[in-house]
Amino acid sequence: MDTTKEALEVLFYYHNQKVKVHVVKFDPYLTHGNEAFTHHISLYSCIHPNPIMLEEYLNDEGSDCTDSAVMPKDLNHCFVPNLMWAVGAGSFNLPPDVAFPLGSPQEHTYVMLNIHYDNPENIAKVVDSSGIQVFYTKNHRKYEAFNMGIGSPLDNRIFIPPKQQHFHITGHCHTKCFENFMDPDGVKVFAIWPHAHLLATKLKVRHFRDQEELPWIEFDQNYDFNLQSFRVLNPMRKIKFGDQLTVECEYDSSAKNKTVLGGYGTSDEMCTAWLYYYPKMSKTKPCFSGLTDDNRRRVAGISSKSSLSASRLTDYLSSKQDWNQSILDKSYDIMLNITQRLECYWLKTGNEYEGLVGYPYIKQPYPSPHFWCTDTDIGFKILPEIDWFDCCVHYLSFVSSIDTNDWNYHLWLDPHEKYSLKWKVDSNNQSITFLCEVQTRGWIGFGLSPNGGMKSSDLIIAWIDDNTGITYFNDRFASEESVPQIDESEDWYLIDSVQNSTHTIIQFSRPLITCDRNKDRDITRDTTRLIYAFSDSDPKSVTDIKIHGHHQRGSRSVLLLSQPNSLESEPQEYDLKSLVLNVKNVAFSLGDDPSNTYLMLNIHYDNPDHIEGLVDSSGLELFYTKQYRKYEAFLMTIGSTFDYRMLIPPHQKHFHVNSHCHTKCFQKTMNENGITVFAVFLHMHYLGRRIKIRHFRGTRELPWLDFDHNYDFNLQPFRTLSPTVQIKSGDQLTVECDYDSSHRNTTTFGGLRTSDEMCLAFLYYYPKLSQTNVCVSGLTHQSIQRLADIDEDIEFGNDSELIDYIRAKSGWNETVIKQTNELILKSKQKLECFVFRTGLDLEFNELIGYPNVKQVYKPVKYDCKASVIQITSNTTHLNH
Repeated sequence: MDTTKEALEVLFYYHNQKVKVHVVKFDPYLTHGNEAFTHHISLYSCIHPNPIMLEEYLNDEGSDCTDSAVMPKDLNHCFVPNLMWAVGAGSFNLPPDVAFPLGSPQEHTYVMLNIHYDNPENIAKVVDSSGIQVFYTKNHRKYEAFNMGIGSPLDNRIFIPPKQQHFHITGHCHTKCFENFMDPDGVKVFAIWPHAHLLATKLKVRHFRDQEELPWIEFDQNYDFNLQSFRVLNPMRKIKFGDQLTVECEYDSSAKNKTVLGGYGTSDEMCTAWLYYYPKMSKTKPCFSGLTDDNRRRVAGISSKSSLSASRLTDYLSSKQDWNQSILDKSYDIMLNITQRLECYWLKTGNEYEGLVGYPYIKQPYPSPHFWCTDTDIGFKILPEIDWFDCCVHYLSFVSSIDTNDWNYHLWLDPHEKYSLKWKVDSNNQSITFLCEVQTRGWIGFGLSPNGGMKSSDLIIAWIDDNTGITYFNDRFASEESVPQIDESEDWYLIDSVQNSTHTIIQFSRPLITCDRNKDRDITRDTTRLIYAFSDSDPKSVTDIKIHGHHQRGSRSVLLLSQPNSLESEPQEYDLKSLVLNVKNVAFSLGDDPSNTYLMLNIHYDNPDHIEGLVDSSGLELFYTKQYRKYEAFLMTIGSTFDYRMLIPPHQKHFHVNSHCHTKCFQKTMNENGITVFAVFLHMHYLGRRIKIRHFRGTRELPWLDFDHNYDFNLQPFRTLSPTVQIKSGDQLTVECDYDSSHRNTTTFGGLRTSDEMCLAFLYYYPKLSQTNVCVSGLTHQSIQRLADIDEDIEFGNDSELIDYIRAKSGWNETVIKQTNELILKSKQKLECFVFRTGLDLEFNELIGYPNVKQVYKPVKYDCKASVIQITSNTTHLNH
C-alpha cells in the first residue's frame, strides 16, 4: 500500500464463517520501518443491506477514502468502528469478563481496515502492510463491549482561527441519545482513547449528573499527538441514563497563518474521545454535537444579519484574515453559553437523533485544582504569608497533570486494595518513578526496608494540606521503630500531587543508586522489601506523624527492576486464536510424539500448621498454537543436588552452598552456536538469603546471569534477561547460595519439602537440546565428612547412616564452620547430568570444581554522581 498521500487508505478482510467470536485482545501489526508513517488504524464492521455486493472489493488494494470520487459507495456501509489503535499505543487486553463481538451466526461478516498515514514530506516509494492483530475465542465472555465516540463532529463545524495560543472547542453527548437502548443499570466505561490532532494541547472529558459535576473521566493537560495510548480507567466509570458527557479541547495555532477546520487529515483537527464500555447497546454509536451556523458566526464575530450560506460560511472562515481578537478572547465563555446540535448515529440505519444541547445547569461543579502564586491577568490569587517558592511548587505540581496509565508495573500493597503502587524505570536504568494512589485524605508513607520492618528503612512521607492545598513531601530515614527523621541528603523528588474527595495521589522519583550510603538503600535487581503506611488525617507538622492503625501499614516483597510487566495481563481463553500470527519466534513444544503424549502435574503445598479440610484444584493454564514458531524452548535445571549432599548446620548466620554445571553435559547435543537463555527462575526455601549464577568461559568470568541479595521464598517470579545470555560449549555455570539457619536447632538437608532446602536455578533457553535437562553437582562423601568434622576413620554402611549421624550432631566445630567458604571453594563435586527421555544419569568420572580463571567478574560500581536526577521546572520538591 502506497503511503505517499497524507490520507486514509482502506483494505478489507472477509471472515468466511457464519459464527460469532469474542475478541479479547488486539495488537498493532506494523510493517517494520514504517512506524513513523502509520498514525492510526481502525477496524470497521460492514452492515450492508445486500452483503454480497461487498465481495467484489475483497481483493482490492484499497481506496483513498478522503476522495469521494474513487471511494466505492458500497463502502459507506462500513463505518461502524470496532477496534482502534493510534501511534504510541501498545497491546490492549480487555477486562476478564468482557470482549468485543465479531461476526454473526446469521450471515457472513465483512470488516474494513482503515489506516491513517502521516507522510507530510511526501516521501516516495514507501510500501506498507500494517494492520491489527486480533485475538479471539469461540468461548463467549459474560459481557459484550463496544466503543462510543463523543465530542465534536469530524467536519467544518470545528474551526480554529490562526495565531491563537489558547482556543477552545467543546462537544456534548447526552444520554437522551440512548433512551431506548441503554441498560437500566447504565454502562461501564473501562478505557478511553482521547483523540485530537497536531494543534491540540489539552483535552478533558467532563461528566454531569443531576445538577452535579462528577470527577472528570479523563484529562490531559499535556496532550501529544504522537502519544495516543489507551487509558484504562481504574476504577471503571458508570454512565447512567440522564448523564451528560462533554469533551473540551484546547488548541495552539500560533504557527498557523490560516484557519484550521475539522476533518480526517492530519492537518485538519478533531476533538473526540472514544469510550470503551459494556454492556454493548443495540444501536447508538457516535454521539456528537456541533455548532449551528448561527453560533459559528457568533464565535467568529460575524454579524447575525450576514446572509452567508453554510458552504459559503465555511469558505469565508477558511480564508478569513481580520479576526476580531477581543471576540476570540471570549470564545470559551461563548462556548459555555451557547447550545449545539446533538447528533446520535444509529448503528444499523444511519438515522440521527437531533436536538439542542449545551452545558447543563449544575449546583456543584467538580472542584478543579486551584492555582496560586501569580498576579497575572489570569486572575490567580496570591495567598498571604506563604513563601512564593513553596506555593509555586504546588502550582507547578498541578500544571503537570498526573497520568495514571503510562506505567509498566502495578501492585496493590495492602490486602484491601486501598494502597495502589505503580512504577516505571527510565530508559537508561538510572532512576525510577513511583505513583502512589491511596484511599485517604491524610498522610501516606512509602519506603524501602532491609527486612520489611521500619528500622533502617529509606522512605518518604507526604500529604496534601486540606486547608491550603499545599503538598508536604520529605525524604526520611528510620534509625529505630519510631517517627522517621528527615534526611538532609534529599534523594527522593516530588514530581506531582493531587487529591480528591477520597484519594491522595503522589508521584515521585529517585536515582537507583544514591550518594547517601548511610541513610539510603540502593535499588537493584535484588528482591526489595517495600513498606507502606497511611493515616486518615493530616499531621499538624512534619514531626507530628501520628501512629497508624495496624490495618494501614504493611510490607511486600517485589522485584522493582526485573519483574515481568504486570500491566500486560493476557487473555485467559484456552482456545485463543489470532487473525495475524507470529511476531515472536520462540515457543515451548508440547507432544513430541503425536500418538502418545502424557503429562504429569506436580504441585508442592506449604501447610506447616496442618490445617485440615483444605481442598485444592490449582494448576497451570497453557496457551498453545498449531502454527509453529521458529525456535523450540526448554527448561534446564542447574544447581545443587537436593539430597543429603547439601547440608546446612544449625545456628549459622551465613552458610554457603555452591554447585556447578559444565557444558560437557551437552557435548553431544549442543551446536556450535550454543543456546540462548531468555529467563531464569531462582529457587531456594525458607533459609535462603542470597543466590547468584556465575558464568565462566575459558580463563575469565563473564557477568553473572542473575543474582538476588535479598531473596524471599514468598516471591519467586520469572526473571527475564535483557539482553539474553549466550551459553557456549565449554562454558561452566555455578550457582552460589547463602543461608541463615540462626533459628534452627538441627541440620537442614537438601530435599523437596519446604522445611528442607534447595540451591537451584531454572534456565529458560532455546533452541531445545535433545537430551540433557538437569545439570547438577553434589559433595562427595569425603567432603561431607570434612564439612561435618567427622573422623575419616568412621565408616557408614549407607547414606542413611551418614544422614542420621549428621542430623543428631549437636557439637558443631565453629572453627571448622568458619572455614566453610575455603573448604567449599576447594572441594571437588560430582557432576550429574540427567538425560531427558530416559532418566538415566550421564556420570563423568572426573569431578568438578571452580575453574582456574585469570579474570574474575566484578559488578559495575555505580557512579552516584552520574545517577543524580536533573531537577527541572516540572520536577519539584517541598520541604517544610
